Amino acid sequence: MRAQEFVKDYEGMSLKISRDADGVAIRAYGADGARELGMAEFFFDEQGRLDPQTVWVDERYHGQGIAAAMYDYLKSKGYKIIRSWDQTDAGRGFWDKHRGAEATVWEDTQEYLYHATYRPLLKSIQAKGLGNTTQSQWTDSEPGVVYLAQDPEVARSYAETAESVPEEWLDQIVVLQISKKDLDADRLHMDRNVQDNTGDTLEYHGVIPANKLRRTK
Repeated sequence: MRAQEFVKDYEGMSLKISRDADGVAIRAYGADGARELGMAEFFFDEQGRLDPQTVWVDERYHGQGIAAAMYDYLKSKGYKIIRSWDQTDAGRGFWDKHRGAEATVWEDTQEYLYHATYRPLLKSIQAKGLGNTTQSQWTDSEPGVVYLAQDPEVARSYAETAESVPEEWLDQIVVLQISKKDLDADRLHMDRNVQDNTGDTLEYHGVIPANKLRRTK
């Protein structure tokens, strides 16, 4: 009997994951859990990696990143997905688009994420954690959401162009580093404020404890 897991609100979808000794299956539904958007099935190889067997997305939802989101969720749970040796033309195009023609494994190679803040806020962050505030530096920022970047310089660039901070703070930017292992993957989403986001910036819905943060040099 397959063990099952249900995940709500991942990239605006609901996911159903089932696993047994042979492999893993994942199905994506609309946020209401009623419309099936796509599915993927994998077998375990000898090294415990996932070998894709079937990948399907309803043609009405092609081009919306549904297959990539299913792969990324499994990746966030620690699985490695290998490139199948007998990919179809569509499968090859999907892999080349998201991982590049030379990549053979879909895995999480980025260990850290980054958030830029200001030295006057460090005392509050140390006491309450990152994200435990109703204040924001951008008019379209959501309370309770921490905005993270894959690259420290991208994080810094957002702090340098913030809309709602005192001008003197711009010379007091501090970049914080967070290990992905310390974040709840179910609370990590693509940054919805960035049009055509390719994953450079992310949203974390929750508070990141101060002891999980490290200042970069």
